[in-house]
Amino acid sequence: MARLKGVIESEYAWCSEVFDLNKRGCEFWERFKSQGNIEDIQRAVETWQKAVDLTPDGNPDQYTLLNNLARALIERFDTLGNAGDITQAIEIFQRLVEHFPDGHPYKPRMLTNLGWAFRSRFRRLGDVEDLKCGVKMSRRAVKLAPNDDPSPLVDYLDNLAIQLRGSFEHFGNMEDLNSAIDAQRRAAGLLLDDSSHMPRCLSNLGGHLLMRFEHQDNEEDIESAIQEMSRAVNLTSDDHCTLKSGFLHNLGNALWSRFRRGSKMEHLAMAVEMTRSANQITPDSSPDKLAILTDFANVLIE
Repeated sequence: MARLKGVIESEYAWCSEVFDLNKRGCEFWERFKSQGNIEDIQRAVETWQKAVDLTPDGNPDQYTLLNNLARALIERFDTLGNAGDITQAIEIFQRLVEHFPDGHPYKPRMLTNLGWAFRSRFRRLGDVEDLKCGVKMSRRAVKLAPNDDPSPLVDYLDNLAIQLRGSFEHFGNMEDLNSAIDAQRRAAGLLLDDSSHMPRCLSNLGGHLLMRFEHQDNEEDIESAIQEMSRAVNLTSDDHCTLKSGFLHNLGNALWSRFRRGSKMEHLAMAVEMTRSANQITPDSSPDKLAILTDFANVLIE
């Protein structure tokens, strides 16, 4: 009995340490996302790596820890550019994708995360095979998503739309942009207006439509873009300054684009109003401040 008790205590201590490490990793992650301190993402990676190392292979908790670790590695790669980080993240997600069979609720999420890792590496290193793999993984995620819960499917569709837009920007295939718009519209159709995801989804849809307008000059696209972006602004509380400033900035750019094609002063006046509002609510410390100020100045020059 004494020996058995010792085993139980050892198991409990192991579980307790991993639990504490995961909690600390989450705290470092959240702080990095809110404050951008590089030391926090370094600590998140180190903490989750230790938690993974302490967890026996095959333990269900290890897959959650591996997912957390890989996401932190992507974030560190995006920040510092160490290729070893993104390589490790991709290997982890590939391992997780292979572990979960089709039909398992975790499989689409792992595919989406793997696709995002490929996208991150492409954006930094430029290998088009990574871009293609990102689109492929995101398509599989949408295809395998369960139909009983629309919330995850919205995320998968949103990620797929971003991947397809990136593919259009690189290859210039209009079918990619059309598919991005279709995916984003499908995502928006799954949400209610009071969903916290709706404003961003609408703003992204407006951005895709604006891009198609700038390539094809279809008046219907710019009207729809402005309509969706306006909805995103109206659905966002003034308490969410960062989000709202971004949506106002996007709407201002769409109105400016419409003015440059049609030269109607009312469109320019609205562009000035939206861009000024975005500038007013954006803190000087925000990394987006310079871009908003630049666009505000350009609109005023017009």
